[in-house]
Amino acid sequence: MRNKRIVSLVAILAMIALISVYALKCQQRNTASDILADFLKSNYDYIVTNYEIENGKSKMIAVYKGNVVYEPYQQHEILIEDPTGKIELLEANYYEKEGEFFYDRKIRTDSDGNPTWLTGKRSGRRYADLYSKEGLLFNFSHTEKVKGINNLVFIAEYEDTMVYVGDKKTIKLPCTIHLEYYVDPNKKMVTKILYDNEDYARATEVAKLMNEGISQKEAEKRISDSSDLHSVKMIFEILLFNEEG
Repeated sequence: MRNKRIVSLVAILAMIALISVYALKCQQRNTASDILADFLKSNYDYIVTNYEIENGKSKMIAVYKGNVVYEPYQQHEILIEDPTGKIELLEANYYEKEGEFFYDRKIRTDSDGNPTWLTGKRSGRRYADLYSKEGLLFNFSHTEKVKGINNLVFIAEYEDTMVYVGDKKTIKLPCTIHLEYYVDPNKKMVTKILYDNEDYARATEVAKLMNEGISQKEAEKRISDSSDLHSVKMIFEILLFNEEG
């Protein structure tokens, strides 16, 4: 009888432990959801590393340091690493004025590296909307260590339109942008964001073939059968979060 009581007590304690762990995870995920919602409307500094993906292999091509002011919207990036010495975009300012979005970009224009500033209007959205647009739906994926700290990883996707201006026609195709958000529930901050435009790159290659007169169906089949796809991944390391502007 005593042994049965001990077994029952152990089973109860184990169940309590499991419930406690589950409750803690639920609390962490709820906290993370609040953190993500706050981040989308916050000011922050960041480092973004750009990678070129070719045939499944990743190569770092540029690193920028940047900062975002949510309202009124302003964003600044400056090139801090350029392994090839061939990156054209050296610095950029993005901003909102009277409800419209503009950019000033410092571009390397000749072999001597002499830069020039170009100004233009963006098509109805902030540059930051590439990776942090409002209205994203986040789904918990897994837990992963970032610099030795357990982070909750959330996945979000949004639909975009790839516009290809060819010599024969302009082609618009739908595509999906994939995002991964890393959240430290203890520090209550977003630590890292991964932006993946593989589907956008695939749509671009399909459009190139369509511009040559190939049907969309056939173009999609050729691209799906090919391993030669060039895409871009950007990893944003968030340095300061919810700082005053």
